[in-house]
Amino acid sequence: MKAKEITNAYFIANVFDYTTGSSEWKFKGDRPVLIDFYAKWCGPCKAMSPHLERLAEEYDGRIDVLKVDVDQEQELTQVFGIQSMPTLLFI
Repeated sequence: MKAKEITNAYFIANVFDYTTGSSEWKFKGDRPVLIDFYAKWCGPCKAMSPHLERLAEEYDGRIDVLKVDVDQEQELTQVFGIQSMPTLLFI
């Protein structure tokens, strides 16, 4: 499996719905998730990408590797207070 590019809607439906107003974290997944907040123009992000792809393949079925383009998914980026790229979030 390759790392999967996700949208805000995918995150809300499959990882965590932060729009409910609840302060309690309710993870919707059934296995660990590694989320890469990246930008297409970011040099360090480009350098890390092949490593994340290898992790996605090596741990296929045991961990999900997701990618969030910070320029496309600004709301999700703001929810987590992402200020530099790459930023990795492990859930």
